[in-house]
Amino acid sequence: MHIFRIGREYRRIGIGYGLPFFSVECGLGVTYTPDALMEKMVGEGCDVGSWVVIKNGLSEVGCGVFVDGLKFCHCKVEIDEDGSHKDPLWLPKVDRWLVWWKEDNKFNYSALRPRQDLIIYEGDDIEGFIKYTEKLPCLKAITVKEPDKVWDLVKKYEIRVYRRENGNSE
Repeated sequence: MHIFRIGREYRRIGIGYGLPFFSVECGLGVTYTPDALMEKMVGEGCDVGSWVVIKNGLSEVGCGVFVDGLKFCHCKVEIDEDGSHKDPLWLPKVDRWLVWWKEDNKFNYSALRPRQDLIIYEGDDIEGFIKYTEKLPCLKAITVKEPDKVWDLVKKYEIRVYRRENGNSE
């Protein structure tokens, strides 16, 4: 797996808002085998019961094996993805999914579980997002610069509203 960064953070969006977690951000960087990455995580202080968020890992070979290793060690796993990759067969093994909405997606948003997984939208067509996702059982959220301006639009729906900072995710 190609790992850009490993760190400790507090969740600023999603169901786990405010919770501490270990972040594994995939991308150009150091290459690890799933076993070596598990050893690195333990060295960073990750232990039984820790939350681990894997960002942009669906394109990485070995991500499913890494998830298996984390689950074997009784860690809780959240995947933070942008919706541009197909959902994996190991989707149910993950404790939470946080998937950023894309209209031209490859991810099967219908596979997300009710009251457990979350779709997040950060575009300008909030009405379109609501209409397209209203039948999906998963949780929904939007990010906006000024939350007060969308009150009337979202008040009838169970949509979480987060203040948009500089970009998506953390």
